[in-house]
Order: sequence, then structure tokens, then C-alpha cells
Amino acid sequence: MQLIEAGFRARREADFGARSPREVPVMANKQAIFLEGNLLRHIIIMASSASIGLVSIFLVDFADLLFISMLGEAELAAAVGFAGTVLFFTFSVSIGMTIATSALGAQRLGQGDAT
Repeated sequence: MQLIEAGFRARREADFGARSPREVPVMANKQAIFLEGNLLRHIIIMASSASIGLVSIFLVDFADLLFISMLGEAELAAAVGFAGTVLFFTFSVSIGMTIATSALGAQRLGQGDAT
């Protein structure tokens, strides 16, 4: 038990230093980094990081389908292919909702209404 507590203490100190989590300064007064500078550069950085994440998810899904198809059972490959389609649809809806929420939030922030 003491070993587990020591591990938690070491992890907390690695995350927060010697301070407790309540003493960590809040970043409420800091300016966001994407509000200044070259707009095209910020868009490319955000879009490329999101694209890399999506491509990696679909590559892993493709690898799953490839290895399961090597097992020789068509039912398993069909199930994984169907799950990939459902995953793609879910991601598409989630990305659409994120874009809509971001646009509405940006409008509110641009109007000066941060609530």
C-alpha cells in the first residue's frame, strides 16, 4: 500500500512539482496563441494536426480489417468493415458538430459575449 501511495505522490510531483494541484496557477489571464500572428499558418497547423489524427485512426481501422481478413472468416471481415463504416459516420457527425459549435462560439466571442 505504501508503494502505491509513493507512486501516486511521485506522479503528482512530476505533474505539479512540489505544489498540490490546487496551488497550480490558473491560465485564465493568458492570451490564446491562435489569436495573433499569421492566420493561414494557424489554420494549416490546426487542420494538419486534425488530419493526421483522422488518417491515423483510419489506418489502424484498415490494419484491423487487413489482419482479420487474413484469418479467412468472411463474417469477421464483414463485421469489422461494417464497424469501420459506422465509425466513419460517427466521426463525420462529430466533426460537423465541432465545426458548427466552433463557428457559433467564435461569433459569440467576436461580439464580446464570452458567457
